[in-house]
Amino acid sequence: MQGILKFDRNDPEEEKAFQRAIKAEEAHDVLWDISQEIFSSFRKHGYPDKRLNDLLEGEHHEAIYETLEILEGKFYELLKENNINIE
Repeated sequence: MQGILKFDRNDPEEEKAFQRAIKAEEAHDVLWDISQEIFSSFRKHGYPDKRLNDLLEGEHHEAIYETLEILEGKFYELLKENNINIE
């Protein structure tokens, strides 16, 4: 089975769609990196960035953890709503 995408690259809108299509793999990789390096990392090992670790160990650490959990939930909710599977 094959799938072929066709774009009129003389049309500015279709050229934009073409550029998005050829960058899809890179976009997927960035979404994967966000899931692993931002959301999973804070639960497992902390962050390599000292500023972030200082915040997570500071006075308001509970609020910061809760904020990260809310952002993580929203991230995965948006992926699900748009039928995007990064696994």
